[in-house]
Amino acid sequence: MTKNTDERTMRLAKRNALIFAIFYELTTREGYSFMQAYLFLEGIFGLNDCQIRRILRLKSKVVLSTDDLTKLAVILHRLSKSIGHI
Repeated sequence: MTKNTDERTMRLAKRNALIFAIFYELTTREGYSFMQAYLFLEGIFGLNDCQIRRILRLKSKVVLSTDDLTKLAVILHRLSKSIGHI
């Protein structure tokens, strides 16, 4: 594999792990139905429900760090506040 292929593979693995984590949170802690979670993820990542299902069936190749997830949550929270003021 080339360096670009390896980098792309790692980016997709991280994206897939994030999708899995968000789907899990939405359906187990937030009470979303599977279809609601698919629609939410579709709106964020631009993937259809079939693609999301395929990602969810894959065994994750990476582990997301809690620090990275915390930073992402803080950034998203700030964005939601700034968008709310527009």
